[in-house]
Amino acid sequence: MRKKKLFIVVFFAVVLMISGQERIREEVKVVNVEVPVRVFYKGKAVEDLTVENFTLYEGKKSQAITSLNIIRQQIKIDKENVRPRYFVLVFRLFNYNREFKKGLKYLFDNVLVKNDSLLILANDESFAIDSLEEKEKVFARVDSLLHKQAQRARGQMISYLKRIEQEVDMHRFKILLLRPEFHKIKDFLKKYLRIWKAYKNTYLLPNLDRYYYFAKHLEGIKKEKWVINFYQMEMIPNIIISGDLRMSLNTYIEVLLSDPSAEFVSYGRILRTMKNEINKTLNIPLDFPVDQISKLFYKVNATFHSIFMRTILGTESLDHESMKLLSDMEKCLGDITRSTGGILVSSKDLKSAINRIVEVDNICYLLTYSPKNPGKIGKIKIKVDKKKCKVVYDDNMRANYIKKHFAKIEKKDRTPAIRIKDLNLKDKRLSVSLVDFLLKKTEKGTIGQIGIHICIKNSEGKKIFDKGNTLTTEKDIVTISIPLKGLKKGTYDIVVDIKDFLTGKTEQKLIRENIR
Repeated sequence: MRKKKLFIVVFFAVVLMISGQERIREEVKVVNVEVPVRVFYKGKAVEDLTVENFTLYEGKKSQAITSLNIIRQQIKIDKENVRPRYFVLVFRLFNYNREFKKGLKYLFDNVLVKNDSLLILANDESFAIDSLEEKEKVFARVDSLLHKQAQRARGQMISYLKRIEQEVDMHRFKILLLRPEFHKIKDFLKKYLRIWKAYKNTYLLPNLDRYYYFAKHLEGIKKEKWVINFYQMEMIPNIIISGDLRMSLNTYIEVLLSDPSAEFVSYGRILRTMKNEINKTLNIPLDFPVDQISKLFYKVNATFHSIFMRTILGTESLDHESMKLLSDMEKCLGDITRSTGGILVSSKDLKSAINRIVEVDNICYLLTYSPKNPGKIGKIKIKVDKKKCKVVYDDNMRANYIKKHFAKIEKKDRTPAIRIKDLNLKDKRLSVSLVDFLLKKTEKGTIGQIGIHICIKNSEGKKIFDKGNTLTTEKDIVTISIPLKGLKKGTYDIVVDIKDFLTGKTEQKLIRENIR
């Protein structure tokens, strides 16, 4: 009988343990969601709201807001009470002169402190700094990089300009005298359109994939995140759209359209369509994804400031359309900047612009709620009871759309994406493995073709190893080992760039290693 009672007691104890475990599992399912929200009235941040002013919906169902915290941040800090900060300095520039360098030095001397972390993105190059203990050395490295990148970008810009001007000069005389040949004018417009589109895609429109990679990187940073964007806008003049050349071209098209010959009318229609397409490509705001880029900054909770600097290449063909394009770009950057709590300053005086930026209060309301249905992720909608206020937030806060973006790219392209694996520097020997490249059947067998470039810089930014090679392999994994016995004690940045020549895909990896 005792055994039976003991069995019953043990049985109920087990049942209680199991039901207790079930309760624990249910409690784990409780999700607390934090949503950073900014509220603006006539462009200025609203800072006196309470939880009662907000209404939050997810999937069209109202959700109870459990807490509200007001977070007020500005770049300017008390140097004796330093917060962990992560700065991203983005440079899009063509002209790195003495005044630019002077303004940048002011930023390093008066804003950045030794405990700050730094990521530099300058046109086509980048590097990261964990701390600014050796601030002068870091500045010298940034200074050198900006000088090199500005020279390179300006050379490319002048190349675009010369190509356009050569095409115009070749046909200007005939067009003005209304004695052009249709096929030559068609070729002229075709070349102009191709050059203009190449310029636009290179210098005006953002590469969305780069922004997603950038957001993915920032998502893992657990510090205050500040992005300062130095955007130097240099504009190729819009030669076609206005001036004598445009008027003469329009007249020539009208002459063709009014000709009795159907052949000449068709010529006129072709030229008119091409001219209209050139006009259409100037409409930058239509394809500049302001909302999408802004959402990425909401997602990673980074504040984005912009300094917009206008510079215009001197030419007789300069016209008001160029200025319009500059204004459009300034507006797009301003929309992104203000939506994250930052400001846009349009100025060539960097010191003055930086002083304005560091004083700006970024006021953010952090709303917390527990979804009624944690397993179902819906879109968020937030309202405030103040009229004419603009409410800025990520309406897809719980969705991992950054991850989905890369999954979509991978699904679209099923070909292998070459990867760098096991990159390390141990015992003065650099090792790296390359995987997931394409192997293709040929007459000589199944082979892959890979390009690899390795660059190693010391703490002063000086290259101590800079070599590239093309590899042909039959194996699905390539391992490279390079002895570097000459390395002295210190910190080294190692950048490995690889390319799969059979797919065109690339990858870059950067590591920082210490030799002791």
